[in-house]
Amino acid sequence: MGLFQFMLGLLFLFINPSMKTTVDTDTTFSVVFIEKAKTAEPTIKEQWDIINEKTKASWYGPGFHGRTTANGEKYNMYDMTAAHKTLPFGTMVKVTNLTNEKTIIVRINDRGPYSKGRSIDLSKVAMQELDGIHSGVISVKLEILID
Repeated sequence: MGLFQFMLGLLFLFINPSMKTTVDTDTTFSVVFIEKAKTAEPTIKEQWDIINEKTKASWYGPGFHGRTTANGEKYNMYDMTAAHKTLPFGTMVKVTNLTNEKTIIVRINDRGPYSKGRSIDLSKVAMQELDGIHSGVISVKLEILID
């Protein structure tokens, strides 16, 4: 393997540590392949301590309506869905507004939120059902629903 290919592999690894580097030595030319590391979705049991908690929720709507979500479906701000950083797609979560005790059930279909201190991004209609649309961020309790 040439020094250039080796340095290129290190550069990619430095840029994105979640990638792994393999070298093909069966060919005349040494080629560095970069493969994205496969990480399994966490199980609901692994998430229980994280999700059965009091936290902050925000919402997202018009700017994302019609865009593709992390699970591949189109985001619809009128569906009872939510984004969570680690819960498996399809997980049903009970969300309770701690101010007024209103409760909804949402399905995880996206990743986020990306703002510090928040655990879940609700669709516009979900936040409206909790009467939190005007404040933007509300205190909530999250509970996983298991069949």
